[in-house]
Amino acid sequence: MADNGAGARRLRSGWQALGFGMVVLVWWACLVPSPPEIPPAFPYFDKFEHFIAYLVLAGWFAAIHARMRARIVVLCLLVLMGGVIEVLQHYTGRDAEWLDWLA
Repeated sequence: MADNGAGARRLRSGWQALGFGMVVLVWWACLVPSPPEIPPAFPYFDKFEHFIAYLVLAGWFAAIHARMRARIVVLCLLVLMGGVIEVLQHYTGRDAEWLDWLA
């Protein structure tokens, strides 16, 4: 009989890899010098996009990690990631807005 622990670890590793793929996608979308133009559905739509992207990432990794300490670490890393991205956007020719980080 197969060890359920090994199967669970492989499944968790797969979900983590997919989550890190989403993190890479967020980095690319935020740092590409000429992002695709998406017509805004309402004022401050870009803040809504930021909020949804980080909400999905936080929920994704919170679902993978059962321990509260790991969830807090993930949340802190996502907050840090948002701030770093806003600083780096200045160097890619894009507008760095702290309201984006707040969102």
